Amino acid sequence: MEEDRGMLEASRAGPAASASAPAATVLVVEDQHMVRQMTARLLRSKGYVVLETAGGHEALELEGRHPGPIDLLLTDVLMPKMSGEELAVAFSARRPAVRVLFVSGYSAEALPTQGAPLAVASDFLSKPYSVKELLLRVRRLLAQKD
Repeated sequence: MEEDRGMLEASRAGPAASASAPAATVLVVEDQHMVRQMTARLLRSKGYVVLETAGGHEALELEGRHPGPIDLLLTDVLMPKMSGEELAVAFSARRPAVRVLFVSGYSAEALPTQGAPLAVASDFLSKPYSVKELLLRVRRLLAQKD
């Protein structure tokens, strides 16, 4: 779909963050529109600020324009044009403190790597995953100290 290509969305929804603890910002990068939409909706409902794109190049463009923090990069591993792995390496070079959560329909062991091991990721989650498991991983990663 054309709307999947180059779609850049940033929105704030869900419960307001307290003054002492601003909502964490999560960038969701997923080429499958429905998966991206459902993931973003879930995270927003839990109070996260969610940015979303359909691919790696768009994610880097959005990152360059986004003035605030991006606390978590949640990205599919296998995507057209730029893999999630390539995105994570480039993104981490720009924002070293970012946490990365890879998601994939393949196990981590079965994924082809392109020179940069998945070690750049802070965590890996195999699809299909439960809502509970996704939220647990997101919370755990965001709670980690530098």
